[in-house]
Amino acid sequence: MQKRGLATLKRPPIFKIHNDTIRTVDSLKYLGVIIDNRFNWTAHIDFLRSKMLNLIKNFISVSGPNWGVGASLLKHWYLSVIQPSILYGSAVWGGSFTVKNINSLFSIQRLALLKISKSYRTCPTNALNVFLGIPPLHVVAKGLYVKFQIWKLRKNGFVFIDINNLDKYIEINNIELKYKILDFPTTVVDCDFEVYTDGSGIDGNIGASVCIFKDNKYINLFQFKLSNFNSVFQAELAAINFAAGWAMDNNVSVNIFTDSLSSIEALKKSNSKSKYLNEIKNNMFNAVGSVGLSWVKAHAGIPGNELADQYAKDSAVNGNFLSMPAPYSYLKKFINKFILNNWQQHWEDSKSGNRVREFIPKVDCALLTHNRYLLFFISGHGPFPAYLQRFNNLESTNCVCGGLGDPDHFAFDCPLTSSLHFVKPSNLNKHLWFSNILKNRISL
Repeated sequence: MQKRGLATLKRPPIFKIHNDTIRTVDSLKYLGVIIDNRFNWTAHIDFLRSKMLNLIKNFISVSGPNWGVGASLLKHWYLSVIQPSILYGSAVWGGSFTVKNINSLFSIQRLALLKISKSYRTCPTNALNVFLGIPPLHVVAKGLYVKFQIWKLRKNGFVFIDINNLDKYIEINNIELKYKILDFPTTVVDCDFEVYTDGSGIDGNIGASVCIFKDNKYINLFQFKLSNFNSVFQAELAAINFAAGWAMDNNVSVNIFTDSLSSIEALKKSNSKSKYLNEIKNNMFNAVGSVGLSWVKAHAGIPGNELADQYAKDSAVNGNFLSMPAPYSYLKKFINKFILNNWQQHWEDSKSGNRVREFIPKVDCALLTHNRYLLFFISGHGPFPAYLQRFNNLESTNCVCGGLGDPDHFAFDCPLTSSLHFVKPSNLNKHLWFSNILKNRISL
């Protein structure tokens, strides 16, 4: 029955351009992403399953249930090759998911998680995520979507930072060639001043210092405190930039010494995309002829460098505030935290993996349960009578000693395995027990 106010068509509409009929379809593939007529990305997510099957074929040839490469290498393989391929275009389609989409992504990721963990096929997917330290695909996709919204589209609806305080990438083709490649001398002959610069970070505070010497005598100091979202690398660059600007403002020649080799290399790179870094390169270009820049070894007893290092630490707290944009690394750090928090919330809300949650209440991307048998024990999905009887593989759930044949029985209580028993943890200390067992390879 037709709903009131809604019209229905007996046939699809016909579109023509210059009398050429344009065929209508339910979905189309554009730049590797399948776009459907409802914009819910279901067709694309369904396509990802076949893509995953092709990507994990190589897993079969290098790893089996009881042989092959270890979980650490397989995890690295997954994170560096498979996941980026699966999440291609997630900056577009990762914004929102239906429950069906999330379940589909879980089933897709599960194919790889089972190969990496070598666990039983009945182990819950979200438990495998936690065991291996691999976040669910829909959580990672959402993080990549948010990063794209902030970094590329410059959306300002996120409370953690003002977009106006965030660095940006610029097109290299828009940079003049003379600014791309800097060829500044390491020293200027008969310079007026020697300048030592340094940057430092202490307890989340970032500072930079510029110490000016004349004839090896310390004569002046400039100290700067940066925002907490800035990096030590930026502080090093800021100090060099200030020293070059000071030389031009005072119409003098200086030799700048820094223990940050990465800063010098960044200034010499021809493919730097950071707007902030390119602004410094422009200043350095204008200072060529009056500024020399060279590297000195840190903590080698050079008085000027040691003094700059000391004042840089003090500047992190007491320096004059210097505003500069947050680097891309800060955004990446935020996105990683965003992914971790969303994953934690998903883990806490999950209705499966209750036993695993007792031992691993907090998710951690660095976690890797490398021992297959420990995974059996924590998940409860392993060669235990209480588990196997559920699938009619055994007639009884009991151990041969008469007790219930669950994982805890064999690890803590069974008289037949008494020589291999662990100390049974209390319910409150199960997470600490698991952490200690995982770190102590002798116990496995």
